[in-house]
Amino acid sequence: MSIIFQVSTPGEAKYRAAVLNTEGGADLVVYMVRSRGRAKNNEAVWYVTENGNEPATKVYFGKAGFSDFKVYFTKHMGRAGWKTDHPLKGRL
Repeated sequence: MSIIFQVSTPGEAKYRAAVLNTEGGADLVVYMVRSRGRAKNNEAVWYVTENGNEPATKVYFGKAGFSDFKVYFTKHMGRAGWKTDHPLKGRL
């Protein structure tokens, strides 16, 4: 799931995520990169593409009550990773 395409409606998405302002309560702490190659095979390191035709996981960012998981974006790669034993762990 490391290559992400943000969609504008929940119906277009494979997953719905809620973005938190603090790490506490997050299921997944995500580190964003500017290179596709740095994001491969790591669920917690995301490259966000603007190209909807590129193979990517479609994610809708919305409210926590309607999300499949909660994310917090970090500036430190060492903090990235799953913070809960979430059902999607290893499946994104």
